[in-house]
Amino acid sequence: MPFEARVLLVMIASPSDTLDERNVIESAIRRWNSDHAYEKRTVLVPLRWEVDSRPRMGSQAQVLINKDLADRADIVVAIFRSRLGQPTGRNASGTAEEIQRGITRRIPTHVYFSEMPHAANVDSEQLKALRKFKKSMERQGLLGSYASLDGLLVQVISQLNADVKALQKVKANPLLDVRRDGFLVPILRVSGEFVEQDRERVIVENIGNGDMVNLSCRVESAGKGKVAIIEGDLTIERLEPDDSISATVGVDRTLTSSLRVFCTFRADATNSPSTFERVIQI
Repeated sequence: MPFEARVLLVMIASPSDTLDERNVIESAIRRWNSDHAYEKRTVLVPLRWEVDSRPRMGSQAQVLINKDLADRADIVVAIFRSRLGQPTGRNASGTAEEIQRGITRRIPTHVYFSEMPHAANVDSEQLKALRKFKKSMERQGLLGSYASLDGLLVQVISQLNADVKALQKVKANPLLDVRRDGFLVPILRVSGEFVEQDRERVIVENIGNGDMVNLSCRVESAGKGKVAIIEGDLTIERLEPDDSISATVGVDRTLTSSLRVFCTFRADATNSPSTFERVIQI
């Protein structure tokens, strides 16, 4: 029987040595849908780079994966076994970058580390890098672990259930509703896109359903380096729903790994200006 449902995208993020785990997480998503989709009026859709990323040229592979998956996801589930992966120039690995983008966007982001025995031919350098990365992640939140694939399955199903409940509460929050006091509401989203080693594109979008009037944004380094807009403009008189503006900024990635974006605008239905601050990973 057909029914209307909200769709939540779940990104499965991991290095190349976790195919079994990736399959287990997709199984957890299917099982959750089977048990809860109709009752919760919510359907979870897995995102996997090998299936859902579109092959194309013109930018770094990880940048394209970010655009296709990481920046669209509502939930991120990351797993590590014995490899960290290869650095991207911005983060320790592609998976690390996907995790940071989830954290920056403030969506549910879960990181699990395997406690299963390592293979005899384990890459010692990768294992060393992974352990170092794990220590750095311990300062950012609570990590998960699994001693078996069955254990991982149970944990992920439980976590998905908690995430859906939490996201339902967020959607019901009147401060985030697309209508406020009967008026259409603009919603600001800021993201970054790799251009070159010393350049990053900053994208400002209106994902609400009301206009942004007199939008003006400035970009600063969240670290020690300085940034400057070298192409484009982050000022516009009116930004309509589903529209965006962008600018390319010069960055020194050896001194900073994130940018701070400050924006002010007025909603079309009010004369009161709104001010927002966002931090994006680069």
